[in-house]
Amino acid sequence: MKLYNSGGPNPKVVRMFMAEKGIDLPKIEVDLRGGENRQPAFLARNPAGQSPALELDDGSVLAEITAICEYLDEKYRNTPSLIGDTPEQRAETRMWVRRVDLNVCEPMANGFRYSEGLKMFQSRMRCLPEAAAGPSRRSPRTGWRGSTDCWPARISSPAAA
Repeated sequence: MKLYNSGGPNPKVVRMFMAEKGIDLPKIEVDLRGGENRQPAFLARNPAGQSPALELDDGSVLAEITAICEYLDEKYRNTPSLIGDTPEQRAETRMWVRRVDLNVCEPMANGFRYSEGLKMFQSRMRCLPEAAAGPSRRSPRTGWRGSTDCWPARISSPAAA
């Protein structure tokens, strides 16, 4: 196996996961700023043109940090699981990963892409610079700006109940 790596937060998540599991794989650096991820050679491996990508021993490729981390967690059972040992633990992990992705990481990344990073991203993806300022309305429940109304009033794990 080998990891197609680059700068940025997503590959760093996979590298940190690998470090925690004690996994050492060959890494191939992809120059995102130079547009290497949009060239035919990389797009043949990962049509989405995103990093990281994990090439498996059979030549198939996994993309997306959650899929890569879950695969590595299953593949390397000689160390404790970081995702969970039971269906309930894995489901809770996936729930929190999804919440963080949608409510923290995505708005933060888009805020950068649509403002300071606009020059770097505008030729690579659809950008909405008018969204850089963020939502203008406040949540009546929390007083925060944004989509926090989708969160329940009380968030806790079953163990805390």
